[in-house]
Amino acid sequence: MRAGVTGSGVTVAVDSGSEVATPARDLRTWVSTITVSGVKDGDDPVAFINNRMVRPGTIVDHRLGIHFDRIVSAHRLLVFEDESGASVGKRY
Repeated sequence: MRAGVTGSGVTVAVDSGSEVATPARDLRTWVSTITVSGVKDGDDPVAFINNRMVRPGTIVDHRLGIHFDRIVSAHRLLVFEDESGASVGKRY
């Protein structure tokens, strides 16, 4: 995975060699405004996002169709994905 950080702390995550949907403005905006208050990686990963404990696969915004995809601990990154398959990350 290749990751590029913007000034807002939002990262567009791209898997090398694969075609990836461009993240929608709503997805980038949503990720840039969340508050991450804790992250636990390992066998049972969880993150505390906007005062809510979430696990990978959890829908975090039903209206926008965004789910919490995964934790990339090597990059200290939470990755979110929308219904189009576009991914955006946020450093923690």
